[in-house]
Amino acid sequence: METDQIKKTTSGKIRHKFLLLGVVLLLYSLVVIPILVINTQQQQDTRSRGQTIQTTLTDASTPTKTPTPTFTPTPTASATAFSVTVLLDGIGSRGDNTNPTANITSNKDPKQKTKKTTVTVYDATNTLIASGSGDVLYNATDGNFTGTVPLKKSLTNGSYLVKIQVDGYLQRLVAGIQAVKSGAATTLPVTPLVTGDINRENTLNILDYNLLLDCYSDLAVASNCPTTQKKVTTDINDDGFVNQVDYNLFLREIVTQPGA
Repeated sequence: METDQIKKTTSGKIRHKFLLLGVVLLLYSLVVIPILVINTQQQQDTRSRGQTIQTTLTDASTPTKTPTPTFTPTPTASATAFSVTVLLDGIGSRGDNTNPTANITSNKDPKQKTKKTTVTVYDATNTLIASGSGDVLYNATDGNFTGTVPLKKSLTNGSYLVKIQVDGYLQRLVAGIQAVKSGAATTLPVTPLVTGDINRENTLNILDYNLLLDCYSDLAVASNCPTTQKKVTTDINDDGFVNQVDYNLFLREIVTQPGA
């Protein structure tokens, strides 16, 4: 009897242990294994993101070469120009319009060594084709003014009429018909210019005469010459004085003034 009781007790204990073991295995399968699976997946995701970031950084650190655009300049036509030599009445080696070679009283040392010069070009019908402005410089050796005056546009090859004007002097038609080559400098004949155009109207008249008298100061003080600019423009031989020399020069110029 006791032996049977012992066997029953032992058997019950064994069944109880197996039951506990089953419960533990069940809990392990429901809780621990999913956690391990999740952690493993997270580690794999982290490694995958790290590889992606590394790849992105590697790509970003390698600059992509951008092709450099090639610039092709548009060719432009060279402007036509004129090589100019002018003789200015009352200055240097030039006398005046009445006596071109009588230069004894002409000013050999002008105050303004540079003169603004305008060149205008006309076709055979006297239609204005082009114009340009530039400076001519005093040449003390030859007693003239020389320089290159570019036009605002290029001319086609051909024959043209050319006129020259310097500030304070009458415009004059250059002698002859000028053969012009496009994009090149054409040398013009030496051209004398008449002085005395004080008010810049391209004519000599009583208005210029009156302006000259305003600043005339051979002995007495000038009657009406309040500004330096007015004195400069009435000093037609450019020696720094408005006196008998300018007055006589103006009278000789106004007697024979060629038009253009």
